[in-house]
Amino acid sequence: MNNKLSVTNLSVKYENYKNYILEDVNFDLAGNEVVSIIGESGCGKTTLAKAIAGLLPASAIKNGEILIDGTDVLSLKKSDLSKVRGKKIGLTFQDSFASLNPTLKIWSQMKYVLKEKYKQENYKFIYNKACSVLKLVGLIDCHRILQSYPAELSGGTNQKINFALSIIQEPDVLILDEPTSSLDILSQEEILKIIQYLCSYKKMTIIFITHNILLAARISDKIIIMRNGHNIESCSRNSFNTFDFKNEYAISLYNDALLHRNNNSKNTSPITKLIEFSNVSKTFSGKKVINNTSFAIARGESFGLIGRTGSGKSTICKLICGIYKADCGTIKIDNKTRIEMVFQNPNSSINPYRSIQDSLNENCIISKSKRYSESFLLEYIKSFGLPEDTLHKIPSQLSGGQKQKIAIIRALLNQPDIIIFDEPTSSLDVTSQKNILNIIKEIQTKYLLTYIFISHNPNVIEYMCDRHVVVGH
Repeated sequence: MNNKLSVTNLSVKYENYKNYILEDVNFDLAGNEVVSIIGESGCGKTTLAKAIAGLLPASAIKNGEILIDGTDVLSLKKSDLSKVRGKKIGLTFQDSFASLNPTLKIWSQMKYVLKEKYKQENYKFIYNKACSVLKLVGLIDCHRILQSYPAELSGGTNQKINFALSIIQEPDVLILDEPTSSLDILSQEEILKIIQYLCSYKKMTIIFITHNILLAARISDKIIIMRNGHNIESCSRNSFNTFDFKNEYAISLYNDALLHRNNNSKNTSPITKLIEFSNVSKTFSGKKVINNTSFAIARGESFGLIGRTGSGKSTICKLICGIYKADCGTIKIDNKTRIEMVFQNPNSSINPYRSIQDSLNENCIISKSKRYSESFLLEYIKSFGLPEDTLHKIPSQLSGGQKQKIAIIRALLNQPDIIIFDEPTSSLDVTSQKNILNIIKEIQTKYLLTYIFISHNPNVIEYMCDRHVVVGH
C-alpha cells in the first residue's frame, strides 16, 4: 500500500536551543485513516505539525524528510509550499484566537478562502457555502457568527470556525492540533463525527494531535505516543477494536486520564457568602448570553461553572471581575476582595515580547513593590514541572501547556482571595493536568483561597469542586 505521508528520521532544532525539539521521528500514514499523536506538553507535537505543514521558521535546523505523495516538504521553496498548503495539507492550530484575524469579521475571513476554493465571486453562492460549512461543524446561528469579530465569540466557537476554514479546501492530509481542547463534551462529539465523515467520505488522512488519550482511542486507527521529542510507541487498533499499549509511559498516560471524584465534596449551601450573584442578565449584539442567573459562593470553597461552548461561563466570570457590566441584577463582592483570573487562552494574557521572568514581575510594577528574586520564582517554576531556563525564555519558545502554567503561577503570585480559572487545564496533557489540579488544590488548602472553576469537562469539575451550577444558553 502506498503511504499518503511518510516521516523519516525527522529532527528539528530551533535557533539558540541547546537540545533538539524532535529527534529521529519516524512513522508512515496510509490514506483514509485517523492517526492520533499523544504526548505531554512540550514533547514536540505542535513542532511536528508545523514541520509537516512547512511552517517551521527559516532559522530552524531540519534533518530527515517528510514525504506527501512522494514530495519532500522540507526541500520545497516558499513559493512551492504555498501551493501545497490548503490543497495537499490543512492545519488547524490549538490557539484559535491567534489563527483568526481580530480586525476582520468571520464573513470576511471565510469569504476569502471560499473564493479561492470555488473561483466564484457570486455573493449568494459564497454566503450559502459559508453557512453550509459552519453548520457542518455545529454552528447553526450562521448570520450572527459571520457578522461577528473573533473577540465577540467564545473560544470554543472560534475553534470550530478554525476547523471549518481548514476543511473548505478538502486537503489530502488534515492536521488538527488540539481541535477539541476548548470544547464541551457535546461539541467534542460533533467534531469526532465530522472527522469520521471526512475520513470515510472525503477520503482525507487525519492527524489528530491531542493530550486526551481516551478521546484518541475512540476515533483513531493508530496512536503514536511521543515523549521528549521521540515517538516511543506506535500502536494500531487490534482485532478486539482496542489498543494494546506495551510502553509503561503510554499505559501511565491512560491511567492518569481517569480522574477520580473529589471525595471531600461538601455539597452544601454557602454559609459565609463571598460573592452573591443575583438575577443577573447580559446581552451581546442582541443575543442574551446570561439570563436572570443567581448563585452564591462561600469563602474557601471551589465553585464550578459547567456548560456548553458559548453558554456564558466566561461572561459570568468577566462580570464578577468587572470587565463587563451587567444589564440588570446585582453582583455583591467586598471591595477589599482581591480577584485574579487565569484565562483560557494564555497567548492573549502573556506579553509575547517579554521574558517569562519579566511577565511574572508585572504584578510588582503595578503594586510598585520590589521585584521577585530569581530563586523565589524558580521555586514556583520547579513545583509546576517546568525547566529552570523557562524564566529566560519568551512565550513563543514555550508550548501551549507550559504557557498556561505560567499564567497560573502569575495569578498565584499576587496572593488573591479569589482565583477564577477559565478552562485552565484544557490545553494540558493528562499527566500535567492531574499534576496542576493537585497543586491548585494544595495551594487552596494552604492559603484558604476561594476558587471559581470553569470547565466543559465534568470529570474535572467533580475532581475539583465542592458545588457547581450548569450554565444554560
